[in-house]
Amino acid sequence: SIRTTAKERQCALTDLIRPTNDDNDGDDELDFGDDDNAMTAEEKKLANQPHGQTVTVILGEASSLIHPLAMWRNSMPPEQDNSDGAPPDLPSAVRRMCDEAISKIDVEAQTMTAKVGHWFLEDHLISKWEEMGLQRSTSQEEENQDLATLDRTIEEMSYLCQVMSRYLEFVGAERDSDLSIHLTELSLRYSTLETTLLQFNYQNAINMAKPIEIILGKGVYVPSVVEDAYYLGQNAVERAIGTRSERSVWTVGHFVCELWNPTMGEGIYRALLDGVGCDVDLASATDNMGKALGSPKSSPARSNGEGGGGGFANAFLAAFDDDLDSAEVASPRANGGPRSGGGYARRRRRLTEEDKILSELCTLNGIHSASAACTSLSDLFASYLEEGGARQAESSSSSSVSMIQTAREELSGSSRSYKSLLVDQAKRIIAGWCGTVDVRGPPKISLFPLPRLHKFILAEQYDLDNASFITAESYDRIEAGLLLVLRQCPLIREIMSGKADGDVALTVAQDLSAQIVDIILGTILKERKRFTDLGALLLSKQVRYLQDLMCAVVSG
Repeated sequence: SIRTTAKERQCALTDLIRPTNDDNDGDDELDFGDDDNAMTAEEKKLANQPHGQTVTVILGEASSLIHPLAMWRNSMPPEQDNSDGAPPDLPSAVRRMCDEAISKIDVEAQTMTAKVGHWFLEDHLISKWEEMGLQRSTSQEEENQDLATLDRTIEEMSYLCQVMSRYLEFVGAERDSDLSIHLTELSLRYSTLETTLLQFNYQNAINMAKPIEIILGKGVYVPSVVEDAYYLGQNAVERAIGTRSERSVWTVGHFVCELWNPTMGEGIYRALLDGVGCDVDLASATDNMGKALGSPKSSPARSNGEGGGGGFANAFLAAFDDDLDSAEVASPRANGGPRSGGGYARRRRRLTEEDKILSELCTLNGIHSASAACTSLSDLFASYLEEGGARQAESSSSSSVSMIQTAREELSGSSRSYKSLLVDQAKRIIAGWCGTVDVRGPPKISLFPLPRLHKFILAEQYDLDNASFITAESYDRIEAGLLLVLRQCPLIREIMSGKADGDVALTVAQDLSAQIVDIILGTILKERKRFTDLGALLLSKQVRYLQDLMCAVVSG
């Protein structure tokens, strides 16, 4: 324990709790010698939180003394009526003695704990953190150190709040006791710093946003900002729940809701619309993988100009690529905004067709992941409410419970908004890669699959006899005129190769199927096509082939 360490070092207990200026502001970890290897992760974590460990020892010792006294007091028989002036009986004397002992132990424990809590606020410069508002450091390395230090501080604050709350609940302390007042202050300052840390961690996630593979080697990409934001929000909410303070839970939860709320100007919704971290560059990813595996950056032939062309050839090709980059036409998107993370920087490398499609699918995957993240966070609040919420010394506030319930419902609404956005974006991407058709107008001359499918159905005859039916039902003919135009679509091809999340592929297939149905039925009704039984059989066969193709799209 920390007291044993103090004896071994022959120093006062407060010297371990309150670091001197030479101790690097308490950032150094305690060294427990050979016992360090035998400690669990939780024990090591607590060992590096001297204030939290000290409070645990104080309140643990107090609880171990109070509990048997309370049991002894409660086991005494009922108090007798002493209205006749007779001296109190033995059970009454025992009860009074136990109450006095419990009161003295409790007062001393609360006083010592509140003192250690004030030391914590001073030693960790909580007021300085609050005044600075975690201003941006001059360098990224200093900023990362600040965030790491603040994260450790907040972790210990959450632990202190939990230990104090559990003790106050155990002794049934009044709300105006010294420790209750200190706990209220500590939980409030914890909420302020937690939201500050969450805000800057999210901004760093935006700055470092890039596509990441859900499963390595499968080619299914999602924007890292969605995964990072979910982890940050979940960690913050769980840590707030650990404080056992309803006020802290709904304060942190409200900020998490703002990050995911579609109506907020700066949040996940806006980042996905702008394509932040969605640009997939397979060539760059391959280069990075090669560097990670230790492969050389370039072969001798390439570095010298393949075929002996030398540096002039390389310089010419580089300038030619720059010209292509400046003349490149961007793929259709919902907004004209920038597409990459951080300051939304422009991409210098010219993306291939496959890169563009994977980037579009990365956006759809990110939207679906955002919807799932909101649902998961909403379920986290729901489980907290179902378990009865916090039971700290202060009485549960109905307004706090109402705010937590509001946060849960808001996240559920955000999840539905992301699902609607997924459908809208899927329609846009289908229009960009598959084309659009208006059956009321003349057929379009286009290489997109849907106009070509419309042209095929427009020319198809269903008033068939036996001879013409044999020719019309040929699989090769249906494959070439109806199915191949869809399979050759780059978007459908990538989805069928498993580059989209399952629910994203289902959303795309549903909208694409609806458009195909509209084209077929609309064309048949507009042209008033005549049918025989064999013609109806042909149409049924064509529809069945299209159904199989859509099932292949869904299954990936």
